[in-house]
Amino acid sequence: MVSGIVPDEGQRARLLQIAERVPAAGRPEISVQVVPPPLCRSLVSFDKMQGSGAVAQGGLEVRLAGGSSELREGDPIRVEVKGAQEALDVRIDYFSLDGWVRHMWPNPAEPVARLPAGGKRVFGEGGDIRAGGAPFGTELIVVIASRGPLELGSRRQEAELAAWYLVDLESALRRNREGVGTSPSVATLYVQTRAR
Repeated sequence: MVSGIVPDEGQRARLLQIAERVPAAGRPEISVQVVPPPLCRSLVSFDKMQGSGAVAQGGLEVRLAGGSSELREGDPIRVEVKGAQEALDVRIDYFSLDGWVRHMWPNPAEPVARLPAGGKRVFGEGGDIRAGGAPFGTELIVVIASRGPLELGSRRQEAELAAWYLVDLESALRRNREGVGTSPSVATLYVQTRAR
């Protein structure tokens, strides 16, 4: 199986063409998703963080409450997180196609976002955080669960450029790992956004 992301349909088509050259008995299954720049660069950053041990994959399950992976403009964003064996601090960020990241939790109304031990929690049950507008397509929700809150300094804005944020996030993840002895867990969720 070959899985991952590619930046456009042309790259996906080239990968499928290469796979077609392999005899049918040995041909791998191709499961790649088109995630255009600059969003794909955010995913590459998370892969590098995982490779360096700043974060660990696994231990968390994330989905949109209700089970759909589609958000229409103006829909409330409700994120269900489960799977931790201990109570953990949670950070949930929404990476959009325009290169920005929206910090959903923690936020001014909920400055400490916690996941109970062995349980699950739906963040956004009040419907206060809603899906934005164009551009529409594949976007990304990232959930990070850590022992203790991540020290990211003063983030005065609800949204910022993802490239700037990821630099600070990686530093905070490394400090957290050094302080508690284990890497924070990360889980990603692709969502399809559409016009109302």
